[in-house]
Formats: sequence, structure tokens, C-alpha cells
Amino acid sequence: MWILALDVGTSSVRAIGYDEAGRPLPGVDARTAWEPATTTDGGAELDPEALVVATASAIDRSLAAAPGPPAAVGASVFWHSLLGLDAEQRPLTGVITWADTRSARVAESLRSRLDETAVHARTGAPLHATFFPAKLTWLRETQPSLFGRAAMWCGFAEYLLLRLTGRLRASVSMASGTGLLEQSRAVWDDEMLAVCGIDPERLPPIDDAPVSGLEPRFRARWPTLGAVPWLPGAGDGACSNLGLDCATPDRVALNVGTSAALRLVSTTPRPPRGASGTIGSTPDAISWAVRPRRAATCWHGPGGRSLCPWTPPSSSVRWGACRPTGMGSPPCPFSPGSGARAGVAMPGPR
Repeated sequence: MWILALDVGTSSVRAIGYDEAGRPLPGVDARTAWEPATTTDGGAELDPEALVVATASAIDRSLAAAPGPPAAVGASVFWHSLLGLDAEQRPLTGVITWADTRSARVAESLRSRLDETAVHARTGAPLHATFFPAKLTWLRETQPSLFGRAAMWCGFAEYLLLRLTGRLRASVSMASGTGLLEQSRAVWDDEMLAVCGIDPERLPPIDDAPVSGLEPRFRARWPTLGAVPWLPGAGDGACSNLGLDCATPDRVALNVGTSAALRLVSTTPRPPRGASGTIGSTPDAISWAVRPRRAATCWHGPGGRSLCPWTPPSSSVRWGACRPTGMGSPPCPFSPGSGARAGVAMPGPR
């Protein structure tokens, strides 16, 4: 048994094969780099179609060296991206990344008229240019015609799944990075939707269930993946903690990539003093929503809190056999976040 893991970041995509012991498969590894287009006013966008093409190319090269069809395909995808789609599910905007600061003044305005403490407590995210409330409000104010034409707002993780499989859905992990998720119920937050001027139908349904089947174009391109389950993308920050074996309060994950973050997983639902940020989760959201005793909270700064619902590893995967890589972190076959390549695990606070 092996799985195909996609690591989709803001600077590259990587498609890697792992065996059931979490060991990389020789030759089943392909990478394509890209670079956001930046503007002097703080814009930082990626071309959604170019990202799909690059991801598909990486999958091509990995499958060419693979031993057969994988048992599943999973993806770690960069958090906090925003993309508008029209009624035919075609992109109206570029992929507006977390690094885009054009909505910074709008975020300040939102902080002045909303109770940020209450918003943060409900959604896990502060009122900041990184998250959807500021970005959507900025687009509504500066590009009202485009905003009105958008039938759907999603992130690149959801768009990639849509293009490859024909299904549009957001994992709890990706939804949690928007600033629009009511974390107590894992549903879209009515108050923040009203602030943004959208209704729930203009956001993807929240669903962590895997999907099977590919769009005809990709089914013909990858016949071995035709019946393979695809897991909706999970947030790269939460994945990196799991990839570094930092899912307990005594271990802190330092992730250094396009950005840098320190993340600590805790069972405490309230943030430590000074912590703030996004909610994030591993793919198994049901364990958090239905069995909260198994939930964990991942605190990081300056962006904030990550809810990391997780379940014990599948018995078919010998996690104890995983050993640190040359970068000092153990590989995580089902959560290949950027931290699995460029992260360091450190003792937690005493």
C-alpha cells in the first residue's frame, strides 16, 4: 500500500509517494516551483489555472515512477487564499494569498466597529488582512461589479478539488483558515457572513468526506486514479505539526517556509496570553465536532489559534516506523505539510 501526498504551497507544489511505513517511495517525487505576482499596493496573487497545470504535471511525474495505483490521495494546501468563481465555476479573480495586504485598511475599519475579541472567540481568527472578512469587504467596496458576479468564494484547495474531481467542498481545516467559521459548530458564521455581504450558498459546503472519481479529462490522463479516494485539502500549518510529531503540548513546531510560525498544540480551548490567529484542523473534523475530547488546539502567532481535531493513525500505517528526515522531522504520509520538509520540533514550555 502507498499513498500520494500533495504539498501545495505558495512557492511550489510537490507530489510524493509514501509507503505504509511512512517512507518516501524512490522516484515517486516531483516538484514544480511558482511565484506570486506582486503589486506595489500590496497585492500578492497566483494564477489559479497555472497552479492546476503545475499540480497536474507534478502528479504526472510521480505516477510515472509509481508501483501502481495509490490507496488514496491527500493534500496539504496553503491556508487563507481567496478565489472568486462565476456561475459557471470559472475564476473571476486570481488566487489572493495570505500575503496580500490590500485589505489592511478595511481590516482596521472592521476592528473599529466590531467586537474583535468576540469575533476571535467565535472564529479563531482576528480581524486582519489575511482572512476573508477583510478581503471580501475590500472587494465589495472596491470592485462591486466583480463582487456581484461571484457565485462562489473559495480557496485554492477547494478549486483544485473542483477542477480534478468535479466536486466543490471545503474541509473543516481549510474553512477554519477563512475567519468565517463558527468553530463551536463547524458551520459558517452568520454574523461574519452578514459583515461580508454574502450568504452561505456563496461558500463551499463544509465536508471532510473523501471523494472518488475524476473529471473526464483527468480520468483519461490518470486511469490508475479513477477510483482512488481524494481527501479534501487540509491546512498546511496543522499538517506541519503532525508531520513534525508535535501534536501534544510538550512539543512546539517551528515552521520556516515562505513565512515562519511557531505552533503549539493544546487541549485548552482558550488561547494563552498573547496568542492569536487562525483555526486549523487535520482532515478528521468529525472527531472534533462529535467527539470533542479528542480535539486539540494549536496555538501560533502572530496569526493565532488552530483547532486540530485528529484521530489515532490508521492501524494499516506503522507510524512508529517513521524516523526523522535529514531536516530533523519525521515524514507524515497523510499530512505532508511544508513543515515536514522545513520544520524543527522543539521541547514545549515547561
